[in-house]
Amino acid sequence: QVCRDLRDHGSAVPIIMLTARGEEVDKITGFDMGADDYVTKPFSIKELLARVNALLRRAEKRLDTGVRYAFGDYVLDLRSRVMVKDGTEREEIPMTRTEFDLLAYLVGHEGKALSRETLLDEVWGTKYMGTQRSLDTFVAGLRAKIEVNPRKPRFIQTVHGVGYKFVR
Repeated sequence: QVCRDLRDHGSAVPIIMLTARGEEVDKITGFDMGADDYVTKPFSIKELLARVNALLRRAEKRLDTGVRYAFGDYVLDLRSRVMVKDGTEREEIPMTRTEFDLLAYLVGHEGKALSRETLLDEVWGTKYMGTQRSLDTFVAGLRAKIEVNPRKPRFIQTVHGVGYKFVR
């Protein structure tokens, strides 16, 4: 519940769940609540420290918090973790934590074809238990929010046989 509350309030703090519950359904539930990693008992301190360090490295790379990206009619602000549509009232575009992190990663690697594996590892973490089709679902959701015609995307383009790339 703490993890869910943190994510519901927009916190990007890295979260590792430490638990004795090791069933697949428990792990998936943990990731769905917003955990970045999931470690089951028993575990070694060396493994835990390695996971903490890896998570911190990913979080540091993923969010350069002083950056704002402008594209089309949108501004993605990593410091405040919001995206707004420019216009007379600067409408905020509602996004889940994962949608925001995915878009931030794509935008931060503008023009580069990113494999599905890379996106899953960098946005969801190396221990993500879902399928690559989950990524496609999140991309479709982002396209619905930012593209004029989601069927013919301008910003988030499919690179067939590879994954996706962001083009401004």
